[in-house]
Amino acid sequence: GRGEIFREKKPRPYMENIHLIPFFSLYAETGDPPLLAQMASDYSNPQHFFTEKLMRPFIETWCFFARERGILLESHGQNTLLEVDGSLTPRRIVHRDFQSIYVDIDLRRSKGLPLDFNKHLAGEECPAEQTYSLVYDHYVGDYLLKNMVAVMERHFGSRGLEQEIRELFRYFYGPDTGKFPSVSYGHGKMLEGNVCKLEPIGDPVFR
Repeated sequence: GRGEIFREKKPRPYMENIHLIPFFSLYAETGDPPLLAQMASDYSNPQHFFTEKLMRPFIETWCFFARERGILLESHGQNTLLEVDGSLTPRRIVHRDFQSIYVDIDLRRSKGLPLDFNKHLAGEECPAEQTYSLVYDHYVGDYLLKNMVAVMERHFGSRGLEQEIRELFRYFYGPDTGKFPSVSYGHGKMLEGNVCKLEPIGDPVFR
């Protein structure tokens, strides 16, 4: 059998004269400086550009959906896009591919939101706090944020970016981080039936 994936090309609401850049294209190594480094070099303070123009809206978006909607966006470099105008000025963070995102049904119920979800429910496949950590610490942190930070450190000598991202997370998520465990969780050994057990993998880096 052959399968195909179809993705919408236009974000909603649609805006004219914009371009979409997958986040993995920002840190991909192609022989030239990564696109993130090229964009940041246009600013007198590249680290401020990175923190305020990219990380602030990115973290704010992720925290809003997790805290207010019970939706844990799988915001790695393929599912997340940067919307820019013709001068490559960031405008919006765009998310796509919601097929496998985890949903916190208990949080949605407490907020009176629709409950019409039947798979990838936080707390069913593993404890809910481990799910929160898997998505943010592993999918977002290990797959995307670490790569972005590495580009800034390598090309601009930036320091303290992890702390700046932690401060953004605590500001937008709020003081009650009880949904998260004290350590980070990631994929462990594969069990029977294609079930993967989550295991602690270290201290949280970005929260």
